[in-house]
Amino acid sequence: MARSKRPDESDVSSKEEDVGYAKPPKQHQFKPGQSGNPKGRKKGVKSAATTFRKMIEEQVEFLENGKKRKLRRLDVLLRQLVAKAHKGDPKATAQILSVGRELGVLKPELDAVDPDAHKKLATEDRLILQRLFPDRDFGEEE
Repeated sequence: MARSKRPDESDVSSKEEDVGYAKPPKQHQFKPGQSGNPKGRKKGVKSAATTFRKMIEEQVEFLENGKKRKLRRLDVLLRQLVAKAHKGDPKATAQILSVGRELGVLKPELDAVDPDAHKKLATEDRLILQRLFPDRDFGEEE
């Protein structure tokens, strides 16, 4: 019986050395000039944040008292929001107050008021509450 020839040990070991962690087989490696993500982000494509920033900072023309003026789009939007709030729009008022607090222009209402004010009761109020609810404690007099 004829014995089949085995590959030399040196041939097997050289092929095994090329394959392993971070070393895929030659036929699966990237070809020169080929990327691992050929359909990735195109050059020159801007992120949403960059596009938003560019749009909000853009100079726009608008009419004010019959005259053309140029301002940043953000300034125009804030002017419109303040005008709506001034006319009594509750949503616009809430948005303006929220923006003012976030920017640090307005303080939250609770910061300006004594945080323990609700705990302090006038003597007359305490007596009325004690008559209405004798089983509850309404704190000490001041």
